[in-house]
Amino acid sequence: MSETLTGLLRRAIGQRTLNGFCAEAGINAGNLSRVLHGQKVSADVLLRIAEYAQGGVRLQDLFYAAGYLSEQPQGARIPVYGTAAAGLPIAAYEDIDGYVDMNGLPGSPEDYFALHVRGTSMDAAAIPDGSTVIVHRQKTLQDGEIGVFLVEGEATVKKLSHLKDHVLLMPVSTDTVHQPQIYDKNTKLEILGKVKKAIIDL
Repeated sequence: MSETLTGLLRRAIGQRTLNGFCAEAGINAGNLSRVLHGQKVSADVLLRIAEYAQGGVRLQDLFYAAGYLSEQPQGARIPVYGTAAAGLPIAAYEDIDGYVDMNGLPGSPEDYFALHVRGTSMDAAAIPDGSTVIVHRQKTLQDGEIGVFLVEGEATVKKLSHLKDHVLLMPVSTDTVHQPQIYDKNTKLEILGKVKKAIIDL
């Protein structure tokens, strides 16, 4: 059973006094006391609580307990948003095209998305044509990491590398037909996230 809001708040306060916690977080102690006794809490107060919380209390946990989000079921699932290319970039679709299980990944489903992969340019990285990649949402990657990139509005899966003022999206393939894609600073290129795993033969 999910933890109650009162339980989460007491864990967030930790060893501090109610007044001490409220002073740190910039929250009215009287208001928080009333929340502990069942009064509705505003989203902005939950944001402040999460920022100063102890005990591993997350904003998402607080939002679920306060009724701002629907509770995730057991076996939470990640939405699949269409297709990305392991080859030249192709359009990524916005509509949800099914779900995949989290299978022990840390965090919550909102931290991830998934895409079907078309093409063979990443087959040597265990991402073959027809697989589905689970991607952690993030805006930065280190050189050598594999991610999903939006290039001029189209999605592709590649390994990131930098060369002076250029970004290289590198294939990892057994087929030498696939070559690095080189983009300068004028290209509209966005990092959508880091590939965490590939699911094959769904």
